[in-house]
Amino acid sequence: MAPARKNEPKPPHDLRLGEALRPRTIGPEEFAGDLMIEDAVIPDIALPGEAAEFAEISGSRFTGGSLADTDWHRSSLVDVALEGVDLANSRFVESLWRRVHLDRCRLTGVVLAGCIVEDAVITGCVLDFANLRFVQFTRVRFEGCTLTGADLVEAQLHDVSFEGCDLSTVEFSQAHCQRVRIAGCRLDGLRGVGGLAGATIAPTDLLALTDQLAGALGIRVDWEG
Repeated sequence: MAPARKNEPKPPHDLRLGEALRPRTIGPEEFAGDLMIEDAVIPDIALPGEAAEFAEISGSRFTGGSLADTDWHRSSLVDVALEGVDLANSRFVESLWRRVHLDRCRLTGVVLAGCIVEDAVITGCVLDFANLRFVQFTRVRFEGCTLTGADLVEAQLHDVSFEGCDLSTVEFSQAHCQRVRIAGCRLDGLRGVGGLAGATIAPTDLLALTDQLAGALGIRVDWEG
């Protein structure tokens, strides 16, 4: 096996889910109380617009349904899988995601500003216009995701990879990158390119950043000359 390259992001730690998850349904009254979910599978949840504080969800799987427009304050998701769940415009405040897998979820306008996200795999998800300011990403892999218009101002990105993602018009101003890799991504109109200092970018992707990089250095590119 070839040794890992020096700047290659470390992979996320594996999700820890038990083999015998118990089916469970969640109602509005339980969601609004001291919500605790452990070792459960929740199909087709339908609680848009609800609010939870100090919720603790661990070792569980959500399949389908909607948690759109929900509010989560000081809540934690640990060892949680979400498949095809609508989380559009949901807001997480002072919350933690650890060993979380999201597959084909809708997260348009999601707010994770200032949250901690560790050991996450996010596949085929839509995170357009997501508020990811000041978020702390550690060992996070985005695969085939759409992040157009997402805001990562002053985000901390450690061991993060973007593979086959649409990063058009994403804002990276004052982001901090350590072992970040971008490969096979769309980068049209990407903003705050200086925030990607320290990142590794595939050669084919680098061409799309020519104008932004030149602009950051005060260089004019004469494409006609």
